[in-house]
Amino acid sequence: MRLTVNDGQFKQDSSAGTEKLNIVRRRAQISSEVNYAPPAPPPPRILRGPCDEVFLRFELLGNGATSKCYRVEQLHKSQLAMKVIPRQSLDSDTNRRNLNREILITSRLKHARIVGFQSYFYDCVNVYICLEFCPYGSLSQLIKSRKGLTESEACFLMANITRGMEYLHKNLVFHRDIKPGNILLDSEMRPKIADFGLAVVLPNATSKVTSFAGTPCYMAPEVIVKPRYYGMAADIWSVGTVLFTMVFGRSPFAGRHISSIYRQVAKADIQFPSTKTYSEELESLICGILQLNPGDRPSWGEILSHSWFTTNYVSRIPCNIYHTPMSSKPLNPAFHFERFMSQTESSIYSSADLYRDYCLKQLHDPVIIH
Repeated sequence: MRLTVNDGQFKQDSSAGTEKLNIVRRRAQISSEVNYAPPAPPPPRILRGPCDEVFLRFELLGNGATSKCYRVEQLHKSQLAMKVIPRQSLDSDTNRRNLNREILITSRLKHARIVGFQSYFYDCVNVYICLEFCPYGSLSQLIKSRKGLTESEACFLMANITRGMEYLHKNLVFHRDIKPGNILLDSEMRPKIADFGLAVVLPNATSKVTSFAGTPCYMAPEVIVKPRYYGMAADIWSVGTVLFTMVFGRSPFAGRHISSIYRQVAKADIQFPSTKTYSEELESLICGILQLNPGDRPSWGEILSHSWFTTNYVSRIPCNIYHTPMSSKPLNPAFHFERFMSQTESSIYSSADLYRDYCLKQLHDPVIIH
């Protein structure tokens, strides 16, 4: 059968096709005129710091939105983690101020559960931030390799994370991006809070912010729902979602689309999986933390005094946790949890000093990298 085409219809289709072809050609021309920044190459294998320090770069540890982190060795000294930020990503005053803020906050925090800061320097290509090296990677990697932890393991990690968060909030540091990927594990498998790229220093404990920041699965409802006006209680919510993720191997709020995740978070719609057994104390603690109203969430001290900790706490977890699942039985039954809670790790830098320096930096030295 032969098909015939009406002349008028053919002319119309032909003109439409020509118009589409012209659009494609124009887009290609525009693309060729735009100078897209190529991916940042890795830094040299040998780096020289500002005081004749020599760093040997090794493997890539992780990627961020605008940065990469490598394991490095400082010549004749210890291993470090080096965060590398391409200067081409610092193309605005806002980005430079954000980096300035991250360096300032990280350098002022001194606590066993916070990743330690050593130094920073920069050249014509990159900015380099030298941090404490945590050999066991991130909590996210541990959860993925184990597909969920025992309650004793999660209890040990949660107690240490809570101690670190309590220190941050006492110093008026609002992290805003607590998630398993931003919690690292040191040589003793103890967690350390990292990545202060979204953190801010508040003038007082009741201050609020309005900017949208965080990771969808771990954001608090007040961060998502408009009008957006939230305080440090959003960090408490995020820690609750981290606890759920540690035990069950997934976030309490998951979906194929961000919009569906936001709907679950906005309703605090928590679905505990039926495929894994868990204690009533754990469910009570998680539900107590993941409260829609920020004022109903417990304080860090109230979290640590929950009965789940006294039942499950262990003094340490073995470093071969990646290969040998740990028994749910506490490793050290004689350990007194009250003794752990009574330990005080004082800050060498007061919150008032931190906020004062933060303001002075913002006013008088708004950008580190020029």
